[in-house]
Amino acid sequence: MAHEGDLRAQQTPPPDVEASRGADPLAPPIAQEFLPVDPPEPRPPLPFAEEDVLDLGEAPLPPQEAEDPEYGRHEDNGAPPIARLDELRDQQKFIELLKDATLEKSGLDADTIARMRNPPRSLPDLAQNPDYRYALRLYMENGHSEKAFRGNRFAAMERDPALEVPTYEAMERLVADLTGVTPVKTDMCVNSCCAYTGPYEALEQCPFCPEPEPRYRVQGKKKIARRTFDTL
Repeated sequence: MAHEGDLRAQQTPPPDVEASRGADPLAPPIAQEFLPVDPPEPRPPLPFAEEDVLDLGEAPLPPQEAEDPEYGRHEDNGAPPIARLDELRDQQKFIELLKDATLEKSGLDADTIARMRNPPRSLPDLAQNPDYRYALRLYMENGHSEKAFRGNRFAAMERDPALEVPTYEAMERLVADLTGVTPVKTDMCVNSCCAYTGPYEALEQCPFCPEPEPRYRVQGKKKIARRTFDTL
């Protein structure tokens, strides 16, 4: 009996082969891993799932810090209207002078200001004036040095008394007419510490030098600045 049961088990085809024979006898048997599988049953929700649902709407903006109020120069913010430290007071004076600056307060003469506002349409003719050409050559070759020009002018006129060399001031006016540029001369410290302008305009000596340096040198009855600065 056991032998017959084993024989029947050997003759009985597997279920997947039996199922494939009903569809198409020529089709190969379907492997077990390709058979349809029932979808898994849904898992029950976790007990804390509904409690931890987050609202992903617009997040609130962080609170902004209050800005410091801005004060104008005419508002009372507790600061003194006039600086108390000397350096701050000088800087404040420079600012006030710059705000009120005009050509009339620049130190330029009236003719120069008029030429700036109404420039000439022609240039001086030097072809007919050899003395001016000679003086202009001296002025350029001496690097605009007033001392060197005056010395060369004196030596030339001593050699030839008939020679009329224009003065240094006349050459400055000629150069200004030719170029349209007029320098503004300002006295300055001999050590270049400061210019005697603004709050330092009335000083007789440098406020920054360790040893007081006088502003002028005396030549006869005339006081001459020891050093000047040209602004173009």
